[in-house]
Amino acid sequence: MKIKQAVRAWLLLLAACPKGIATFALAITGICLGVSLLIVWIGIPILVATLVACRALLSHERMLADGWMKGRGPLFESPGSDWAAASKRMLLDYGSIRQLRILLTERRTYMSVLYCLLQLPIGLAAFAVALTLPLLALGLALAPFSYMVNGWLPFQISSFDYLMIPGLTGLPMFPRVLAAGGVGIVLLALMPHLLRSLGRLYAGWLRGLGEPPIIVTPLSGVSAKPLG
Repeated sequence: MKIKQAVRAWLLLLAACPKGIATFALAITGICLGVSLLIVWIGIPILVATLVACRALLSHERMLADGWMKGRGPLFESPGSDWAAASKRMLLDYGSIRQLRILLTERRTYMSVLYCLLQLPIGLAAFAVALTLPLLALGLALAPFSYMVNGWLPFQISSFDYLMIPGLTGLPMFPRVLAAGGVGIVLLALMPHLLRSLGRLYAGWLRGLGEPPIIVTPLSGVSAKPLG
């Protein structure tokens, strides 16, 4: 169960990068285009649609992260018909200028825009760490095997320059390779715990943006319903 949760956390972290690129592009393009076209009124529906989309994206991502924390639900669930209907209802509720002003006064709106903007650097960092840690651990664990294979082949598959640690250069290469292999095995053993911890850190970032779940608050008598 812990291995499965670690794998799901790893996939969640890897998916944060493409999601960050998409949300950042959506927020920057929609807000800049909407604000620049406000003078001819075309910008109002563009701005409303962008803000509603940002709120819906944050709600959906937080729902997936909460599902991972509770050990249920798919990590790459596409927004279903209920989620799409709730977003459409929300867009209709904020269709007028008066209701747009209400939308702009709600804290959830700004937290959603902040999510769309910061998800890019956070997603890049999460992707880099999630990709580098397992590869580093695997490379260190296989260092003794690579060292032995180097002696059998007419060429080197690894120069082991990463083991030229100051203060240990006087030691023979083989003990250093064995030490690197031991460190790699320890890292591989700790990898599920590390990935779960990183997943909890990512879920905490999403939870820190507001109170889950985001609930669409209708302005025209439509019953409230959580997004997702």
